Amino acid sequence: MNALCSSGLLTVPELKRFGLNHPRVGWKRVYDSAHERMATFLEATSKYMELFHRKLIITRVDERLTVAIYVPKKIERSQDCLVDNHVRVFAFPHNQGAERQSRLCLPTKMNYRLYSDDNTFQLFEQQRSNTWIHIRHGGSDDSSYRGKANTGDRRRQRQETLDQGQNFDFIVSVALNKFSQGLLTHIGRVNRNAVHAAEVYVITNRDVQSMEKLDRWLQYIDTDEVMPLFNEEPNEYSIPTIASVDLALEPKYIACIAREDLSILSDIDSEEQLSHLFTWLYENDARDLLLKAVDYLFDRIAEPGPALAPSAVLNVVFSTLEHSPFLSVCFSRIDNWTDLPGDLGTQIENRAPDIIRGFILSANNAQELVLDPMRKTFSQIGSMSSGIFAELVELVALTVRSPGLALDILLECFEPEANRLLESLDPLVMENFKKNLIGTAMDHIGEVDEEAKDRDDLLSLKLHTEQMDRNAVVISTFRIDSPGGTPEASAHVRLTVASPPMNTSLRRLYSMDALVTYSEKGMARFRCLHPLPPYFEKCSWRLTYGASFVTTKAMLTAITAFAANPEAHCPIWSLVLGMPSSHSQPVSSPLAPDATETAISLNASQRAAVKATLESPLVCLWGPPGTGKTQTIAAAIVGLEKLLPKARILITAPTHNAVDNVMRRYLSIAKPENQSVLRISTEVS
Repeated sequence: MNALCSSGLLTVPELKRFGLNHPRVGWKRVYDSAHERMATFLEATSKYMELFHRKLIITRVDERLTVAIYVPKKIERSQDCLVDNHVRVFAFPHNQGAERQSRLCLPTKMNYRLYSDDNTFQLFEQQRSNTWIHIRHGGSDDSSYRGKANTGDRRRQRQETLDQGQNFDFIVSVALNKFSQGLLTHIGRVNRNAVHAAEVYVITNRDVQSMEKLDRWLQYIDTDEVMPLFNEEPNEYSIPTIASVDLALEPKYIACIAREDLSILSDIDSEEQLSHLFTWLYENDARDLLLKAVDYLFDRIAEPGPALAPSAVLNVVFSTLEHSPFLSVCFSRIDNWTDLPGDLGTQIENRAPDIIRGFILSANNAQELVLDPMRKTFSQIGSMSSGIFAELVELVALTVRSPGLALDILLECFEPEANRLLESLDPLVMENFKKNLIGTAMDHIGEVDEEAKDRDDLLSLKLHTEQMDRNAVVISTFRIDSPGGTPEASAHVRLTVASPPMNTSLRRLYSMDALVTYSEKGMARFRCLHPLPPYFEKCSWRLTYGASFVTTKAMLTAITAFAANPEAHCPIWSLVLGMPSSHSQPVSSPLAPDATETAISLNASQRAAVKATLESPLVCLWGPPGTGKTQTIAAAIVGLEKLLPKARILITAPTHNAVDNVMRRYLSIAKPENQSVLRISTEVS
């Protein structure tokens, strides 16, 4: 009989997800904290680690999470035992988040070690500083029984502190990010948490049949995770070049340009011809020649004589920027836009955001060389709306790969010019705007740089009929059995050509950033932030998953909306930004006589904090762990209900656990009868 199926910590459906409920695997329960003292947990664990080959240790490390560790070999007591990739760790979140099941059951890696004795259980990679799971004795607060002379009294008093949750026999730390970032976000940090309950299961050494079944189960799981799913080769393709084109079949002006006779440009008399020429150069991989052609035209843009009007030349060049952003450098070579004849300077300045956009999209190739021309271009722009400024910062966050280069662009090009370009904003608002924009952008760039994961499957891209914000949209299909599945909507990904072209094998592989605009099982649509290369449908692509862009986009949108109209989005904006109090209007009403009186037991500091909360529009409450912040917040909620009986009160926090803790404390002390309490985004068990 499989005793796991009667576990008090895991349900049968939770076990079934990983095949742990098999009726012919004879798991025996040898320790259960529900029937034995928790103080003996690690003593029992270290004993059974030495005696049995197959063990499963289950611990409740959080109200919303149980962790199980499968150890398939004997572990000597008080020794750092090498377990390599044989140990398997399971996470059982009792409220499902965004994490995938494949990330909730993971093997250890080579060079992992396990240490176990009566006081410590530690699973770590090579060094103890790189620990996955660490269980150890918890420190004791003996202030309530330290003075007891009788040993029995002290033991009973300590047991009371354990029952009340003041002390714990064992504490546990788990690096949840080793499972997935999604699990860490969903649960919050597990650092020195109390071990609420524990169970230990073993397979007896004589039960050979069960051990063989476990070995086959482990081999099956490893195959599912490690064996390559695809045995494909990238598509072979070639890219057109001028050398492969029969110039006799091309118009005369194209043939002349191909032979680097740029003087023919003065004879082109229509936008259609010039646009066709630039497109032909782009499609035939003649980037250097395209740059020379635009420089030639710009050098003569102020001179009389060309057949095509200068304004028409600018129109064509701006259109070409959409697929050849590197042409932005040509505008920086014009010394002073205002010195150009007529309204040419105004025409360029009106399209200045497109020029900056071109620099950003070229930054990964140009690296630091992009900084000087971008600075020069910024210096020639008279003003810019906060919305466009934010869009450009967002583009940096999505397309510049190197955090160092991105920081140089934002701090050397954007930040110094912000005060001048955004002069219509209040100075305090403007400082908040640029600081938070840059900080949010850098946070996303850093997250992608640290968390990016390459996929092994090969993709084909097809052009979709729609465009988004002048960006091309492509479609790709995914095998439903591929690792990682289909990327979710709003994911930031990178698409890189899988192999070089056959005719230029030393060519750098083209890579572009994209956002997933639509996702369903087996198919996704991508908004491509970089231009599509002409050969994108001929080659194979590999996908790198960066990070979700949902939170970053929401923050950037909120920052931009606040800058445009701070009063509409935050009535206490002046206080938040540190404006002198004489400029801010009081927003609180006189206190009701009983508003600060609650049935909650508070000390003097807590009462002062509650009173300040009810009297002030903005309060910052700080205190080290264990000083009663949650109790104070619950008391403040009760006071606000008395002061503002018809108001709705919103409680937010960085993690689900923090919100749950405040809600439980509030419900336990307020016992609301007529108030509706709504918990959003999770279930409370």
